Amino acid sequence: MCIHVLNSDKINLNLGKIPPSILKSVIFNNNSKNLFIGPGIGLDFSAVKIDKKYLITSSDPVTGIKKNIGIYVVNLCANDIAVSGNSPNFFQSIILLPKNSDTALLESIVNDINYATSKLGIEITGGHTEVTNIVDQPLVIGTAFSVVDKFVSNKNIREGDMILMTKTAGIEGTLIIENMFDTSNNTSKSYKKQLMSNLSIIKEATEAFNTGYVNGMHDPTEGGILGGIYEMSEACNIGFKLYLNKIPVSIKTKNICKKYDIDPLKLISSGSLLIAVNPLGVKIICDKLSKSGISTNCIGEFSGKKRIIIHENNDCEELNYEPVDELWKISSNEL
Repeated sequence: MCIHVLNSDKINLNLGKIPPSILKSVIFNNNSKNLFIGPGIGLDFSAVKIDKKYLITSSDPVTGIKKNIGIYVVNLCANDIAVSGNSPNFFQSIILLPKNSDTALLESIVNDINYATSKLGIEITGGHTEVTNIVDQPLVIGTAFSVVDKFVSNKNIREGDMILMTKTAGIEGTLIIENMFDTSNNTSKSYKKQLMSNLSIIKEATEAFNTGYVNGMHDPTEGGILGGIYEMSEACNIGFKLYLNKIPVSIKTKNICKKYDIDPLKLISSGSLLIAVNPLGVKIICDKLSKSGISTNCIGEFSGKKRIIIHENNDCEELNYEPVDELWKISSNEL
C-alpha cells in the first residue's frame, strides 16, 4: 500500500473515523500484487495469499475507553477476522500508557487481554508496551490474524442480497456509556462475561458463513448500524433499501439514547453482525442462528445505486454520507 497526499488545501479533521472521501484520496492507493484483498471502505480485514492458503489480518485501536480496554480491543480485532467467516487464531497488542502510570494499571489491561483471548481460544503472539508522554490515558492497539482456506469479502455482495442483522443496535455504545458513568472501580466477573457474550460475533459469523449463502459480512463499529451498511455499500458499489422499523433496539439502549439525546442507529454497534445473504439462504441462516440463541432480523436489501432509508411512516430518505458516531456527542472528558 502506498500513501499519498491531497493536491488541495488542507482539511480540518473531526473526532472519530476519517470520512471515506478523505480515506480514498489520502490513504488508499493499493498497487501491491501480493495482496489478495487490500485496504478499502467497508473491508474489515486484508488477505494475503500464501501458497494455497490466505493470511487474514486486521488491526484496531481502542480510544476513549478506560475500563476493560483489554476486553474491548481483543473483541474488536477478533470480530474483524470473524466477518471473513473464520475464527481468529492469534493476537498481539501495543499498549501505550500515560506518564505516572503504575503496575496496577498495566496488570488490569494485560489481565483483561488474557481473559478475552482465553475465552475466545486465541493465542497471544507478542506485542509492545511503553509509557509515553504523548498520551494522557491508556491507548491499546491490537492486531488479530488467522491462516484460512477460504473466506468471504464485502466486495462479493450482489444485487438483490438481503441484509440480515444479529442481536440489537448500539450494543458496544450502550456498554461504553454505562461504564462511562459507573462510579465503581471494580469490575465483576459477571460483568466481564456480559461484555464477552455481547461483544463477540465469532459464533454467528462462522455459523452463517458455513451455510454457503453469505456474500459479505460487516462488524458495525463507529457510525453504528447505519454507518456499517453504508460502508458495505461502498465496498460493493451497490445501493440499498433499509427499513428502520425492522432494526431491533433493546429497551436499555433506547433508554440510554433518550437520556443523552443520541440516535441508537448511529451508535457504535460492535456485537451486532450485518450479513449480506443470497435470498435463498435467509430462512436457513435465521433458523440456524436461532438454534444457537442468536436473534436475527432481515432489515433490508442491497439493490440499485441509491442508499435509501425507509422510515416507519414510509417516508424515504437518501443517505449521502457516512454517519458520524453518536458517542462523540458525549463529552470526551467523560470517556
